[in-house]
Amino acid sequence: EEFLCRVMQNLELLESVETIRRVANSDYLTGLPNRRHFFYTVATRYRQHVERQSLALIDLDHFKRINDTYGHDAGDAVLKTVAELISSLFNDVPAARFGGEEFCIYLPDMAPEDALRRMENFRAVVAETPVLYKDKLLSVTASIGLISAFDDNLETLLGDADKLLYTAKSQG
Repeated sequence: EEFLCRVMQNLELLESVETIRRVANSDYLTGLPNRRHFFYTVATRYRQHVERQSLALIDLDHFKRINDTYGHDAGDAVLKTVAELISSLFNDVPAARFGGEEFCIYLPDMAPEDALRRMENFRAVVAETPVLYKDKLLSVTASIGLISAFDDNLETLLGDADKLLYTAKSQG
């Protein structure tokens, strides 16, 4: 009886540790990995073996207007829908919700034209996928800053992608 009790306690402990790990590494709303986990994953699993890389920062256009017009529940529905699209279209590479309406995707060992094609496809899918909220269909678009490089560090890539994202937003 004592042995079974200890086995059950250890199993419960392992389950608790796994739950804590999952909660610490993922965004509560979307289920995507969070920013911290994204950086850890890229640094430990990809950076040592990558010759060329691309990084995309994605920002949902006019997201504040959705929240202001339809409420934060509508904004949450939009974020969940976009996260599902990211999960399905980028299940082979690290992706994360960076905060607010911003997402990040790391594309290792991919030719720049392939990265561009994938991101353009994603942008089109987002624009073509209406979000059903209550009795309304909400349309969403996204702006993307995509940078491709050979040896830059992750912080440099993020800074460059952020500049390109700002340019994309300012150009509509």
